Amino acid sequence: MRSILILIITIFFSHECIFSVTKKSKEIKKIISLLEIGQFREVDNLIKVIINNDDKKYVTALYYFYKGDYDNALEELRNFKSHNSDSLDLVLYLEKLRFYKNKFEEYKFKHFNVRISDDDSILKYYLEENLDKIFYSVGKIFNYFPEDKVLIEIYQNKEDFAFASTLGDEAVKRSGAIAICKFNRIMTTSPQSLPYGYRWIDTICHEYIHFVLNRITCGKCPLWLHEGIAKYYETSWRSNKPLYLTPGNETILSKSVKENRLIPFSRMHPSLVYLKDQDEVGLAFAELATAVEYINTEYPNKLQLLLYTMSKKTVEKSFKTVFNFDTNKFEQNWMNYIKKMDLKEHSGAITDKVYWEKKDEIDEFVGVNSRDHLRLGDKFRDKNNYESAIIQYEKALNIEPYNPVVLIRIAKLYFEKGKIEDSIEKLKLCIDKNPGFVSSYEILGEYYLKLGEFEKSVKVLNEAIEINPFNPYTHRNLSKAYQKLNNYELSQQELFISEKIF
Repeated sequence: MRSILILIITIFFSHECIFSVTKKSKEIKKIISLLEIGQFREVDNLIKVIINNDDKKYVTALYYFYKGDYDNALEELRNFKSHNSDSLDLVLYLEKLRFYKNKFEEYKFKHFNVRISDDDSILKYYLEENLDKIFYSVGKIFNYFPEDKVLIEIYQNKEDFAFASTLGDEAVKRSGAIAICKFNRIMTTSPQSLPYGYRWIDTICHEYIHFVLNRITCGKCPLWLHEGIAKYYETSWRSNKPLYLTPGNETILSKSVKENRLIPFSRMHPSLVYLKDQDEVGLAFAELATAVEYINTEYPNKLQLLLYTMSKKTVEKSFKTVFNFDTNKFEQNWMNYIKKMDLKEHSGAITDKVYWEKKDEIDEFVGVNSRDHLRLGDKFRDKNNYESAIIQYEKALNIEPYNPVVLIRIAKLYFEKGKIEDSIEKLKLCIDKNPGFVSSYEILGEYYLKLGEFEKSVKVLNEAIEINPFNPYTHRNLSKAYQKLNNYELSQQELFISEKIF
């Protein structure tokens, strides 16, 4: 079963974890801070006045590194007279990055340069249009459109991403981190490396928002607000209404509010990656996004003002200027706000998580009280005893009415028995309550194709590609739907993609 659960864990990190700057001069520390926010012209001028030759080469290497030019960065470091631990660490890191870069093909789009390996090259067909949507939707929200192109690197697997991002294998696996905005670029993991895929375009949008926030605030935006804004607006490229709170995550948030176990903002510093596990990270994202909703609800049009104020003042002074209270009071006000929110619980709806390995779908996604009914229903179905199977599936559904595995089981059986409307209704409900579970999109798109509803099939199958673009059957069905709509160019493209994946 092809499915999706995704926790878009995106961490905005500082530079210290690659190379220490604690022993560097104030000038070099300042230059590194400027590189983090893309102030390359100012850095150019500062480099010119550095007297020490090794310091100049070190900073020049960093300059090229932040530009994504690993060859010239290494060339500068090769001419070092006396290497130290800082420069040696950077050399080793850059050598590996250059190795990755040599496996990439770089695609130059209007506002982004994207590096992708050949195995992931099908992503290019869906990037150009959607990156434009990201650029303009985010730009409109924050009134910011960077002049220079933004670099995106899509790494083939968890291990490559863990190294390039400097997060490390353990942190990536534990927290579910799949993308990062760091070193003046966006780094993300190929959806091909996750068996259930993930909302990879939402993730790029999320990271691009981090990129924009860093520019607007000159790197001063606090982590909790960074993540809250990115989470809140990550679907802005595909929906005017923020879709930040899935039913599964709303359930967790609702229970946490009732049980008084919300995570304080202080625990989220310096990064969400240091929280206990994916459940805590998911809760933190839900909390932080509601904090942004609180700002937009109680203080309309103040969020952008707050961000631009941060470029000139400290975080605390910015909050006092815009809201007339500090961040501690803000957190208190937000907690009062969230306790009054009409949060609902959706029994059976799954939370957002990253799965690096395929799981037994019943053990992983179905509640303990529903599993026996589901397994018994499967046995009846295998013996062609459909009526008894339906009875067991419905018993499971009574316990977990929004569980995607149960809903899909029933939908398939309904379709086989000719109960088409009931089948479609269950799949739509599954998508509504589990918007990251890709199987429901893939199956619904296939059913629409069989029913001759080709426009609906195209729409749903393209949504499936936004989660898992590496299912060849999705592309094959999409090719057939396009052909029926006389769109032969896209039909051929999708057929080519399906054959490339096979």
